[in-house]
Amino acid sequence: MISYSYYAVTAEGKKVKGSCTVESSQLLKKRLRNQGLILTSYKKKETVSLKKNLPKKEKLPFVLSLSQLLSAGLPLVESLELLKNQQQSGSMKEAINACVGQLKEGSSFSDSLEGYRDFFDERFIAMIESGEQSGDLGQAVASLLKTLEKEEAKKKKLFSLFFYPGLLLSFSLVVILVVFLVIIPSLEELFGQNMKAGFSGLIFQTSRFMRSSLSFVVPFLFLSGAFLFIKRKTIRILLERGAFKIPLMRTLIVDNSLAELCLTLSLLLKGGVPLLESLILCEKRSSILWQKKLLSGAITAIQEGRSLSASLENTPHLPPLFAKMIAAGEDTGSLQEVALKLANYFEETSQKRLETIMTVAQPLILIIMGALIASIMLAVLLPLSDPQFMLQG
Repeated sequence: MISYSYYAVTAEGKKVKGSCTVESSQLLKKRLRNQGLILTSYKKKETVSLKKNLPKKEKLPFVLSLSQLLSAGLPLVESLELLKNQQQSGSMKEAINACVGQLKEGSSFSDSLEGYRDFFDERFIAMIESGEQSGDLGQAVASLLKTLEKEEAKKKKLFSLFFYPGLLLSFSLVVILVVFLVIIPSLEELFGQNMKAGFSGLIFQTSRFMRSSLSFVVPFLFLSGAFLFIKRKTIRILLERGAFKIPLMRTLIVDNSLAELCLTLSLLLKGGVPLLESLILCEKRSSILWQKKLLSGAITAIQEGRSLSASLENTPHLPPLFAKMIAAGEDTGSLQEVALKLANYFEETSQKRLETIMTVAQPLILIIMGALIASIMLAVLLPLSDPQFMLQG
């Protein structure tokens, strides 16, 4: 990103001075043209990195405080000055101070946020820009706050759903490792060389293999973890393709991605962002390959003059309800309200399915792990009840 200072004129010939942070001078001209300004001259000020180390956990408190201050009638610059003094994070103070500096130089709030796209995504900046253009920035921030609170509540609910099954599975795996690496080796002297066949012999051989493999298993796991982290995007795509082959997983992914898509689309349309631009922003924000293909087809269809609902007709795995509701919204001119209803519907549906899966998964994990541990212990202890085995020992 490059920060520019510029001079421009309005349609009435009035001179305007300001600054803007964009990727190129061509985008600077385009942005000013959209604002009704004609660029006359510009100068590069500095290159701004897109990657600012701003703590993600500070986003919701920042937007909450900003919304409260704006709704109280405080000007934007004064609100940001107050927020800057309340921040504990040095990086947040620096970012807010930079935004205030650009605002005082004549930049818009949305332009001042361009250098922090890792913290404020395209949806956030687009909503701020639309709020500035409509003259109701406070309402735009309030809408963003509601969406962020809803997303945060969803994350907490997902965490609570996965926490107990994950803890249960982790504890069971630790118990199994302790049995194979500690308990069974301590019994080898008692059994001697008599445990060579049958299920009991298999358990002892597995224990010996696990102990002898520790020297290369641990480095292998470490290297595998590093590889997965480096290639996480590729791995995510492969996992998504694999999950789409499982009907239940595919339904969960589709419902959850549609809920997020509809919520973002509703928010942008409510803020006055045109449909085509809203879909482009949704595509940039999406991390689901299936959803990206859906949005890419929709964008192409609208650019060719077709409707959004027409582009959804041949989309694989798309629930019929979605296309019908979108068509109804286009016909009645209430696409924003329909998108919000669809977001609530698909979110509730995906949450219920996930809750059902987690409810069934908990006893299944207990039964499977309990049966596995019981089988291992029986394989070790049953030979002790055999008189012939004890006489052989």
